[in-house]
Amino acid sequence: MTGELSYVGGGEDYESGPRSYTFTVRASDGELSDEAEVTVLVDDVNEPPYFGSGSYTFDLDENADGSTNPVALGRVSATDPEGDALTYAITGGNDHARFSIDGLTGELSYVGGGEDYEALPADKKYLEVTVSATDEHGEQPDVSVIVMVNDLADQPLNAHGFNGFADSVEVFSSTGPEPMGGGGYTIVTEPGAAPLGVPEIGV
Repeated sequence: MTGELSYVGGGEDYESGPRSYTFTVRASDGELSDEAEVTVLVDDVNEPPYFGSGSYTFDLDENADGSTNPVALGRVSATDPEGDALTYAITGGNDHARFSIDGLTGELSYVGGGEDYEALPADKKYLEVTVSATDEHGEQPDVSVIVMVNDLADQPLNAHGFNGFADSVEVFSSTGPEPMGGGGYTIVTEPGAAPLGVPEIGV
């Protein structure tokens, strides 16, 4: 027997558990014995931060323009066991710099010019970025963030391919029974709408 002391527990947590253990060890030859007090100190080892969720999902309406006024999407949050200050950053997937993140708060925003739901692949109506949280010792876990692009109703086109104000235009109609009878063509608006003021075109 060597007197070699070993730890056989399940692991100690410096932040939440006892930081030292003291016990007595006895050595005996069968007749005589002696005792010594042994103290085991729990050393603090830096542990990496961890995110509150395995992944995050946020929503973004199609055509939302964040290039002038960023569109707030949501916040990712990580915790450091030692209480170190964390710095958030986008570390992957930020094609064309569509997204930005507040390094202190983890608030993610869309800063692109607008996404077209119909233009995205049928099986991927979302964008994905990777966000990291770095502690004061350089430990840097990351997490996946999915941004779902919401499909909004697009303004329909009329039979002439117009939208907006031009939707009030219906047809061109003749004011005479026959083109050769001195008639002409005028623009006719929706019932009750003011005339567009376009002069008749004689034929």
